[in-house]
Amino acid sequence: GPCVGGGAPGALDSMTGPRENLRVLPDRDWPAADARSVGGKVAGLVRLAECGCPVPAGFCVTTGAYRSHVERALAGDGDGDDDGHRAVRPAAIRRRILDTPIPESLVDEIAEAFGALSAPAGLGPVAVRSSGTREDMPATAFAGLHDTTLNVRDLPTCLTAIRRCWASTWSDRAVAYGRERGLDPRDAGMAVIVQALVPAQVSGVLFSADPVTGDADRVVIESSWGLGESIVSGRVAPDRFVVSRRDWTIVETHVGDKRSECVPDPTPGGFGTIDRDVEPERRGRRTLSDEDILFLARTAVELERHAACPQDIEWARTPSGFVFLQARPITTARGHSSAPTGADDSQVWSNLNTAEVLPDVVSPMTWSVIGQLEPIWRRRACRLGLDIGDLPLIGLVAGRAYFNVTSMAAIGRSIPFARNVDIDMVLGGAGAASAGRPAELELAFDDLPKIRIRPLRTLVALPGLLVSCVRHHPRGATRQTAALAGWRRAAEARDLAGLSDPDLLELFDTALDELFRDEDLLMGPAVGMSYFLALRRACARWLGDDDGAIANALLAGQGGISSAESGHALWNLATLARRDDEVAAGLRAASTFAEARDELATSDGGRDFLAGWDEFLATHGHHTRGEVELLNPRWRERPDYVLALLRGYLESIDASDPIARYDAQALRCEENTEACRRRLRNPLKRAAFDLLLRKARA
Repeated sequence: GPCVGGGAPGALDSMTGPRENLRVLPDRDWPAADARSVGGKVAGLVRLAECGCPVPAGFCVTTGAYRSHVERALAGDGDGDDDGHRAVRPAAIRRRILDTPIPESLVDEIAEAFGALSAPAGLGPVAVRSSGTREDMPATAFAGLHDTTLNVRDLPTCLTAIRRCWASTWSDRAVAYGRERGLDPRDAGMAVIVQALVPAQVSGVLFSADPVTGDADRVVIESSWGLGESIVSGRVAPDRFVVSRRDWTIVETHVGDKRSECVPDPTPGGFGTIDRDVEPERRGRRTLSDEDILFLARTAVELERHAACPQDIEWARTPSGFVFLQARPITTARGHSSAPTGADDSQVWSNLNTAEVLPDVVSPMTWSVIGQLEPIWRRRACRLGLDIGDLPLIGLVAGRAYFNVTSMAAIGRSIPFARNVDIDMVLGGAGAASAGRPAELELAFDDLPKIRIRPLRTLVALPGLLVSCVRHHPRGATRQTAALAGWRRAAEARDLAGLSDPDLLELFDTALDELFRDEDLLMGPAVGMSYFLALRRACARWLGDDDGAIANALLAGQGGISSAESGHALWNLATLARRDDEVAAGLRAASTFAEARDELATSDGGRDFLAGWDEFLATHGHHTRGEVELLNPRWRERPDYVLALLRGYLESIDASDPIARYDAQALRCEENTEACRRRLRNPLKRAAFDLLLRKARA
């Protein structure tokens, strides 16, 4: 049957009492026009059920409940002036929606449906998702702009999550996205769907046509371990499969390095998800068999025929089979390109290296900073005698940051000593040799734009370039980094809350001047990468390291990587908490860190832990997901999030020790180094190898 998860398929159908504001899923009797009351996401689920696809059981809180709630939340609001909510700040509306309680009559309906969903086996986790009336439409996707809360285990959390979905109609990004398309947020409706959380072993996305090129003959599948949030957010490099609809053959297979998986937070009383490391033996293993791939491809084509347009589908594989979570039109297919202005079919854009630190749509403030990189690069190219004209170097694709690989390759092939550099590898990818470059990328590289070179200017510039490279050697880069850190500490010591807006803007501009002063930000990493490229070439020439595996292994386990050290520091903090049963119990029981701090401050062991906690946040509190995005709150601003991570370590502390694994990796690295040196019998080659390795590691 189409119902998956939760209790028996008929449990929700047996609900009693009024159902004005609720609909049970799936309900094949809903007419298509009912999307006005249930939103685009639920309408897509109904279409899936009509096609016989298994969908999770659940219920929908309709748009009527949302509109009634907003009216109550904004009743008597004088900020609206004469034009309704238009003049009200979105943040104020969101706060009113979140702070206004849901009426008891609706709470009773939700409680009955919530209980029926988990019957008869006791409370099971659910997912609470938005379903806006403008969401998942052919012309307006609103993808990622509305709220979702996974792994909800109790009714109070469910009610809070529903209000958060309602409030996300008025998120700054959703309002801006709508207004760019002439849509007034006052006219939007928001339904909320509550579904059994699917116990996904593998999740992914499925496109009935190529979402980039619009090619209707190609079905594209991406998949990874665990829940699908890791793919949607860009946190992992998923497996990618392409199927030809002409003869149902798998024409492209790329197995990603799936280093983490998104799973429900296992801590008692916790909700939401966490990212868990994937065991090394599973990272490079295919998530789907050929049979699975062809089944998904045929399903995608059937859904496309039913919907009469190309489909973007989210799915999950459970121990009992496939479940389908969402279906919506592909807004970029058939000519609706989302590439930057001025791009054409010969341009290749890549988010290798940017997807990790900027996985989401980039805020205007952050883009105003990143945008300063392009003129720096252009000035550097001009000084080297390269006239790159108006070639784009960085840009936004659907609001996310991308490098223009075509432009970078054209510039690289114009420089004699950089002609053979693998651009994929420079950007942090697997490289064409190991990953298999797509055919369309090869075609683009065969037709690179021509770069005009001024030989005399290049000749004059070379001495200055060599001096700059020497000045930006690793020790010099370390001194520059230390100087920047000193400036930052001085800025942090100021009373920022007491500064006026003009003073804050002046401080921000000063920070940018300091950051981009003398273009150190680019030259240090560029010189560092050149050492690694030289090491890789030496290993290929002298040690037969054609795929770069030896060169990469020689840099493992060296320390000095802030993101890795933060994980080790958090593990040490969990170890400190584990030594005192009272501290560990207090951390597990507290609903917030503020509550835990008050409790821990009453004992010696608790005070020792709090000292370690404060030291951890002072050192690593600047980290966050998508660190380059200035909009994202940092760990020190989200102590409850860090507490959830710490609880996860507490639960797994007996199962694994990342520091021991890291130490073992460092030991293997030194063994590999000695093995390489023994293979280099020529003392000059061995000395050059030692120098390049030392520089590359630094």
